[in-house]
Amino acid sequence: MKKKKKQKIITIIVSIVIVITISLLVIFSQIVEVPNFVNGLNTIATKWGKNNDVEIIEEEQYDTKITERIVISQSIKDGTKIFKKSSIKIIVSKGKDPNEKILVPEKDSATASDIKAWKEENDLSNVTIKEEHSSEIETGKIIKYEFENIATNETNFTRSDKLTIIVSKGAKVLNMEDFTSKTQTEAEKWCQENNVNYEVKEKFSDTIENGKLISQSVENGQELTDDTTIVFEVSIGAGIKIPNYSKVSSDEAQELSDKVKLKIKNVYNMNVSYGKLISQSVKAGTTKKETDNEVTLTYSLGKPYFSNMNGISESEIAKTFYEYNQKGVNFTYTIKYVDSSEEKGKIVWTSKCNEFVTLKEEIEIHVSNGSKNDDTKVNKIFQAF
Repeated sequence: MKKKKKQKIITIIVSIVIVITISLLVIFSQIVEVPNFVNGLNTIATKWGKNNDVEIIEEEQYDTKITERIVISQSIKDGTKIFKKSSIKIIVSKGKDPNEKILVPEKDSATASDIKAWKEENDLSNVTIKEEHSSEIETGKIIKYEFENIATNETNFTRSDKLTIIVSKGAKVLNMEDFTSKTQTEAEKWCQENNVNYEVKEKFSDTIENGKLISQSVENGQELTDDTTIVFEVSIGAGIKIPNYSKVSSDEAQELSDKVKLKIKNVYNMNVSYGKLISQSVKAGTTKKETDNEVTLTYSLGKPYFSNMNGISESEIAKTFYEYNQKGVNFTYTIKYVDSSEEKGKIVWTSKCNEFVTLKEEIEIHVSNGSKNDDTKVNKIFQAF
């Protein structure tokens, strides 16, 4: 009996120990130790919380010293043991406040190194620093501030505002290059890229190809200043020498040069006889560019002769006078309507008819209104019956 009782007591004690052990294991399995999240990324905290069944509550705030997404503080101290299903609050940095006012350095006293340090210190990602040549502002000094928003200035500038700071590289030192035998395009491009003043003068040349430089006013290697103007002489080729057309007719003119584009005009002239040259638009012996080769030759039609217009329809008057005036005269006219046995609208008389006239004439024209009977025609009609 005693032995059985003893075994029973041992069994009870062992069972109690087992229950206590299991209970402790269960309890300890629900307890976790809080690590130190401060100065670490917020993602480390959230990942730990997910793995350990602990809710991580994030609260964001701006901080001038701590980088964005870094944990500033935590509600439960590291090393503390907590049960799962608990929650921990962490304060996460949003970085520096974009709306914080930032004092802009004095333009006249600040240097390039000052500006770079100011930009880094204040985490100004919207500030751009550019360098430009200046003959007035010494190297490393500020030329100007360019605020993107016209309402922004040195007194109300914030971290989120965009600002371009132009820093002087000092006066530009540029030496002349040799462009002789190079193209005009190459020389102009170089001048434009380097903000150099230049002029181009065209010159005929039998030896230098059209479009290439013959000479430059500034020698190769010479230092250029802001007020330097380079004069380039550019070849326009050998050119075309304009012939003397005074001794040839309009039909023979084209034979003198096939490189000249001729335009022939024929006009009346009181002094130059028919078929003779009155003028040429470009003086003989002149050299012209191959692309500027048009010459107008004006030949004489002699003195103007006004032909008979009787019997012509009134509708032809304007056309007739237009054709005369296209040939160098200034003929005007007046029309009078007269009683006549001629068909209505026919010309019966002109103040000039089949005769030589001057270059400027005002001619009176009589046009039949058809209101006068012709007795001869009437008698012929009756005789027919």
